[in-house]
Amino acid sequence: MYLHVGEDCIIHAKDIVVILDRKGSDIPDLLRYWKRMGKFPKLPVLRPDCKSIVITTEQIYFSPFASSTLKKHLARINGHSFSNL
Repeated sequence: MYLHVGEDCIIHAKDIVVILDRKGSDIPDLLRYWKRMGKFPKLPVLRPDCKSIVITTEQIYFSPFASSTLKKHLARINGHSFSNL
């Protein structure tokens, strides 16, 4: 199954590692973590309408949708729930 995360971006649900709320996330710390893990994701431009951050196994996405909305859609297509971080 696939999850639409905004604009023309649709990602495979099985590749999603975490969905974070933009307000509670420190992007520089997040990037340092990925660098330590040996990951160098393609980073899109942070837009003012960004409400959540979706991290997959290969890339980081900035979404205009709220993290709670994305988690609800993901739970509906996968059939399970997620904890709120």
